[in-house]
Amino acid sequence: MFDTLNINNDAVFQSATVLAGGLGLFGKATCSALTGAALIFGLIYPRRRENFDGDRENKYRTYSMAQEMHKRYLMHYGSIICHDIHLRIMGRSFDLRRVDERKCFEKAGAHDNKCTKVVALASKWAVEIIGEELMKDEQEVLK
Repeated sequence: MFDTLNINNDAVFQSATVLAGGLGLFGKATCSALTGAALIFGLIYPRRRENFDGDRENKYRTYSMAQEMHKRYLMHYGSIICHDIHLRIMGRSFDLRRVDERKCFEKAGAHDNKCTKVVALASKWAVEIIGEELMKDEQEVLK
């Protein structure tokens, strides 16, 4: 998404690493691609620390954007939970905290065409949602 949206933020990229595999490989947490999309929404429509009690428009806008991602996940995968999505796309979930399970995960095609497709679809949805918001912004300017 950074490349598509021409964003370069090493701190976000670096800190997002821990999200992998359903939050630190735990799996029984929100899909990392969904969480990553929410982070991007916050970069596009930020809430500023120096205006902590303000920026309500951006705060609620990003909430709405995340809710739309959540809805799309539920419609497509039936869940936002990493393990549930594994089960849906690979027939079983994996405990990625275990080396033997990570090997099985890779053999199942996780990084060939399974989780990579989840990330690609989440990125597509996120860019669509951002585009919809930008179009709303343009319409407001034209009023």
